[in-house]
Amino acid sequence: MTAQRRFIGWIVCFVFLPGILQAGSEKRLRRALDWPTVDLSGYERVFVEDCEVTDPEAPERKIQDLVKTVPARLADYIDYAIDRDLFPEVLRRAPKNSESGVVLRVNVTRYKPGSFTARWLVAGTSSANFEFDVTLIDAQTGNTLQTFSETRSFNWGGLTARSITLIEERAAVELGAYLSLSKGMEPEAVLARLRMPFDGDGPPEIPHGTVYIMRPQGMVGGANRFRVGIDDVTIGESKRNTYHMAYVAPGEHRVWWGRDKWQRDTAVTIESGKDYYFQAMGLKEIPPAKALKKLKDCRLIRTMDLTDRP
Repeated sequence: MTAQRRFIGWIVCFVFLPGILQAGSEKRLRRALDWPTVDLSGYERVFVEDCEVTDPEAPERKIQDLVKTVPARLADYIDYAIDRDLFPEVLRRAPKNSESGVVLRVNVTRYKPGSFTARWLVAGTSSANFEFDVTLIDAQTGNTLQTFSETRSFNWGGLTARSITLIEERAAVELGAYLSLSKGMEPEAVLARLRMPFDGDGPPEIPHGTVYIMRPQGMVGGANRFRVGIDDVTIGESKRNTYHMAYVAPGEHRVWWGRDKWQRDTAVTIESGKDYYFQAMGLKEIPPAKALKKLKDCRLIRTMDLTDRP
């Protein structure tokens, strides 16, 4: 990533694509542009290992469910954020037997979920802190290509209060953008992909059902965000006028929504070729005709292919 391309990226963020709708994507790109440069143009394969948590206070955190599951959850977020058009092979494991590729390792050095309820009631109370180190390694030689550290926190409250999982998700998206920039993609193209994070490969060719978790316009709880997922996978954070999609293997599954300390779920039997629509808050199943009308006013946040999961 040259200084000229970095400058162009900042121009894209601040001049050519202003506006509230693009603000989040622009911020993700700006952060990716700020990280140390590395040339990944010669790599076609990425190994995404489970993240390591080395925070000495992690075992003492109150919300142990989040602490224990962050290694796989954050790695999954990163996996889904990597552009397959640039890196055709993304493997969720460590390299074996001198396999070629670049290894992405993330070490979480501080993980403090804090209290969502406290942040919701009073601004600046019980902040969420997330600090991590990133290392890129050549899989064959073991040489370190680049390393850097990042610190994130969220301590605001009231209606804007957010969960630490949102910080995780945003960091993963930025790492995906960073890999794209390091591969040689221009900032304008990276920003366009950030704004439309749709699975470019489309539906898988194997049998599957499609699950939509949607949150159409509504006043009740409109400002609040929460996690949504299927089985043991966190798909992302839900907010008003958005939806998530997931391709799921036929069989018995669990669709859920929740916050740091609790989850509510519903069982669903997925049949191949069928679509399923759920209201994110409460998980009420929506009739297809009604759901399709509501989807027109909603923005797609993420598409996940979960057909390879048991």
